[in-house]
Amino acid sequence: AGIVKSVGANVTKFKVGDKVGVGCLVNSCKKCGNCKKGQENECLKLVMTYGQKVKKSEAPNGYTLGGYTNIMVVDEHFAIPIPESYPLEKAGPVMCA
Repeated sequence: AGIVKSVGANVTKFKVGDKVGVGCLVNSCKKCGNCKKGQENECLKLVMTYGQKVKKSEAPNGYTLGGYTNIMVVDEHFAIPIPESYPLEKAGPVMCA
């Protein structure tokens, strides 16, 4: 769980300063049959939160690091809004459940 530091030009669900959490996926193709059925975990192009090779623009070392990093790039579809009143230190473990 963390705070949105920047958003891309096409992001509509979040703004800088919003609290968000991330589950086990950070991206998928969003075009295949599985994605269209809401089964992104079955997408052949899914990007996992931990240990997935990605572009350097998506992770400084070229791999997703999940909860072991202080910065993460995630598609807004996979970001989970956290209420302002909910403490971030309690939200993180919920994302792993």
